[in-house]
Amino acid sequence: MSAEGGADPPAAGRGPGAGAPQDRGGRRRTGRPDRAAGTVVENRRPALLAGALVGAAGLLDFLAGFATTRAEPYVVMTNREMVHLHTAAWGRLHLLIGLAALVAGLVIALGPRWATVLGLGAVAAGSVADLLFLPYDPLRELLAVGFEIAAVVVLVRNRRLPGGRPGRRTRA
Repeated sequence: MSAEGGADPPAAGRGPGAGAPQDRGGRRRTGRPDRAAGTVVENRRPALLAGALVGAAGLLDFLAGFATTRAEPYVVMTNREMVHLHTAAWGRLHLLIGLAALVAGLVIALGPRWATVLGLGAVAAGSVADLLFLPYDPLRELLAVGFEIAAVVVLVRNRRLPGGRPGRRTRA
């Protein structure tokens, strides 16, 4: 208790929110509305996570495309013939899609809302290419699709679409 009879202010380092990052106005950065100021302080962690996931899927696609352009053709043996399947064109496609996803992941991590549309487009193109190439490299393709699905979930759950407002969802 202070001399005036009021409660002592909490000491630095104790209490809820102690040590939390703050913006310029001294408010905590939580991604939730700051009711005192009437503003929304944005949380950057979902954007960084989504950017990392899209970038990881892009890196997998890029490396797989590079390896596929250098690999020997697949050989399929049937009862009557032997077929050589050249996958160099698929490799080039994976190179382009992987490079686009890497760039999209970096831009998403920087935070502009329009980057979400770019990221969703890169993830959609990468998922289609990965699912079509699934019989040739199933483990890598499933890993890349997993990263892409996780990135879509993070982007959509955090409403990072252009024109969308961050904040709480309303229940129907």
